Amino acid sequence: METKKDDAAQAGQTPGVPGPAGPQQPARPPAERDTSYLTANLGSKPFTDAQQKILQDKTDPEDLDILPTGEVYLTQVKYRMRLNKAFGAGGWALCPIGKPILQSGVVMREYAFYVDGRFIAEAIGECEYQESNKRMTYAQALEGAKSNALVRCCKDIGIAAECWDKRFVTQFQKDHCVRVWRDRQKYDKPQWRRKDAEPWYDEQGVVEDRPRKAGSQLPERPDTGRQAAPATGVTAKDIGFGEDPRTEEQRKADAQYNAPGNRDAQGNRKGPGRIPSDAEQAAGYRKMTAKKESSCMGGSHPGMCVIKPGDTIWFKSGYGSYCDAKHRP
Repeated sequence: METKKDDAAQAGQTPGVPGPAGPQQPARPPAERDTSYLTANLGSKPFTDAQQKILQDKTDPEDLDILPTGEVYLTQVKYRMRLNKAFGAGGWALCPIGKPILQSGVVMREYAFYVDGRFIAEAIGECEYQESNKRMTYAQALEGAKSNALVRCCKDIGIAAECWDKRFVTQFQKDHCVRVWRDRQKYDKPQWRRKDAEPWYDEQGVVEDRPRKAGSQLPERPDTGRQAAPATGVTAKDIGFGEDPRTEEQRKADAQYNAPGNRDAQGNRKGPGRIPSDAEQAAGYRKMTAKKESSCMGGSHPGMCVIKPGDTIWFKSGYGSYCDAKHRP
């Protein structure tokens, strides 16, 4: 087979030095690109029995961790260690395909996974990237996308396959993990961690495995003494957690105010809203920091009804948000 150097010499060019520009070739869509070099030896030879045993061995529970949202995972370092043990350092590689793409705060790049020079799998890796986050550079986000692609490719060869087994995950959570409450101004739901992990800095207590109260969608949060007292003597206990303390007239007024047609060209609600009662506040309103821009449910004082990220608000699911000005409950 002729080398690129031979081709350059035949064309009258100095090897390594670009020649005159030829006719411009039309761009080829990704769907039409030549991928025969990837699939030439696909599935042509199985791994040895010894290699398969290393790859498919059950993962030590001590090596597994859990995300706050409950997903069980094996760190990318452990994947690399398993690959090195099975194939040796240098016996496997990830090859980038195409250029990285930054879209909606996520860096994505496609990679091909090779073992002993043979194509095994391909996957698109991704990693969140925000330019305003000074703790993560673009290069670090690219490295994160590469590791994510490696994890996805390794599913095809059986490494840590139990992490995608629902029954295994449920049993692992029961044996090695615990759900805890954290700062209620930031987290609406309990967060997972390993039992032997250090508690979160804002941890408020362990979620107990007991029947939930009627009408409640979440386990009962322990009383930490951090909840603000209601404005009057009405308490959540008096009206029942999760119950709707509004009158029929109040519910109709809220429904009309929240109707899709009750918005201006900018998407803000039109007209005055209704200030929640003390009973509604006691029924579950909580003081928190807004994460995105929205409209205050009060809506009667011009210029102050747009809630910005970082503003202090009163919020309850199903009722909406109120700014911490004249409209707070």
